[in-house]
Amino acid sequence: MERPEVCAPETYHELFRTPRMQERLRAVGLVKKPVTEREKQGRERERLAEEKARLMCQYDREALYERVWSQPVQDVAKGYGISGVRLGKICWALSIPVPPRGYWARVRSGAAVRRPPLPSLG
Repeated sequence: MERPEVCAPETYHELFRTPRMQERLRAVGLVKKPVTEREKQGRERERLAEEKARLMCQYDREALYERVWSQPVQDVAKGYGISGVRLGKICWALSIPVPPRGYWARVRSGAAVRRPPLPSLG
């Protein structure tokens, strides 16, 4: 249940000026502790690590790398039942390089193309 506001926001702001009052207001639950930039970055790193672990359970990284470099991303995405944009995000999260723009046109024309190796997960 949410507490009703008993003071005007300006009053809270004025009370919140001193460190001791900040502690007291936090203790009674009227004010939340501010989140530092370092804490935000730590939470984002944890979220990305959890996302990577979840994707590793769903997709075989080596097989996905082979498929992305053997046929266009849109065709691979259809095979997985997802959009090409989503597949690109999955590849980015799993550190899988994808063919650059115009790659398949160069392949069709017979031009020499370079395929980067699959990097290790770090």
